[in-house]
Amino acid sequence: MGYIGREPSVLPITSSDLPDSIVSNSKLGADSVNATKIADDSISEEHIDNTAITGFGALTSLADTDKFLVSDASDSGNLKYVEKQYLGGGAMTLIARNSGSSAVGNIGLDNIFSDTYDYYKIYAWINAQDDEGDLNFRWRKAGSDRTDSYYVNCGMASQRNSGGDSHYVKNSQWNADHFVFLNNLNENDNMGCNLDLTIYDPRARDEGNIATIQYSASNNRDDNIWVNVNGAGFYGNQGSGDDFDGFKIYISNSDILYYDYAIYGMNKT
Repeated sequence: MGYIGREPSVLPITSSDLPDSIVSNSKLGADSVNATKIADDSISEEHIDNTAITGFGALTSLADTDKFLVSDASDSGNLKYVEKQYLGGGAMTLIARNSGSSAVGNIGLDNIFSDTYDYYKIYAWINAQDDEGDLNFRWRKAGSDRTDSYYVNCGMASQRNSGGDSHYVKNSQWNADHFVFLNNLNENDNMGCNLDLTIYDPRARDEGNIATIQYSASNNRDDNIWVNVNGAGFYGNQGSGDDFDGFKIYISNSDILYYDYAIYGMNKT
């Protein structure tokens, strides 16, 4: 059918001219709904896929620039991110943790001390397989004990026996080939001995420094005397660049039957 004269004008179509549901999901082009079509604050928690995070693999370590999503309470709860390096942390970082229930000759650990930390804390519970041994300590470097005679340590022990008598004794040695923390260990499956060590600058990073140690140890001796020792020691021949990287704890004349220890590095900041 033809038209006489001008063709009729095409009137504009408005939303009121369209029936409901005329635009189906299949008619929407991919990525056709963008940020300009989404009202602010219109997407709430019921529209968020709860597998958006759990659907991905878990991180097993964190980089300093890894980011965490936070709600900023000082800014009306707006979402922001913070990097791992700004989260802070505790005073100490766990370096090693271990325990055992089978007899071993010693607890020897290498590559424990590094330039990451200057100070270290060591907590240990140790049980002797046989009576009458001493609890000893040696520095290690490159997989070997330092056994030359430059170990100096002294301590004050408070002792108490079953009769109620208590007294103090001095426990010290000069230019030995190891530190001694406790004497006359008792073979006691239920008690053992407790050890708390603070180690200062084992790598002697600052010129003129030498590795030093403070210790507190306690044990019920094989002669039924309860003893607690507090002392300190140093290694007197640590030259420039002579950096210890490990240590060994052992009992003279006995294996270690049970043990449990934790080693922490003291964070610098």
